[in-house]
Amino acid sequence: MLGHAWERAPEDSLNFKPDGPDDDWRVRNGIEYIDQFFADTFKPTARLIEQNATFFAGLANVREIKIMGHGLAEVDAPYIDEIMRQVDLTTTRWTVSIYGDLDARRAQFGQYPIAPNLVDYRSLADF
Repeated sequence: MLGHAWERAPEDSLNFKPDGPDDDWRVRNGIEYIDQFFADTFKPTARLIEQNATFFAGLANVREIKIMGHGLAEVDAPYIDEIMRQVDLTTTRWTVSIYGDLDARRAQFGQYPIAPNLVDYRSLADF
């Protein structure tokens, strides 16, 4: 699968102009093929979370989560949000790997509603 956190809209097609007398059907068909391949291989985040609902529900008793080598990018938020919905945020301990600036990492992960006293930051070498 390619990428994630994007919902495809009809205007995202490469076939952006109406058929005209100068259109080459081979080019248009080729673009339609590429458009369909792109749509078929793009990661549907919400659907993947739904399809893996049993896995996420099984996290209810997890009391320790380790995030290792993860970028924590905005596109990853739906997965982290779903994990947080399943675990007890008042007791679950989180260990987050650091690469680079500790303060930047704390600010990044600190956006999630997890009590700071439940989060530990470590370099990957310390895992």
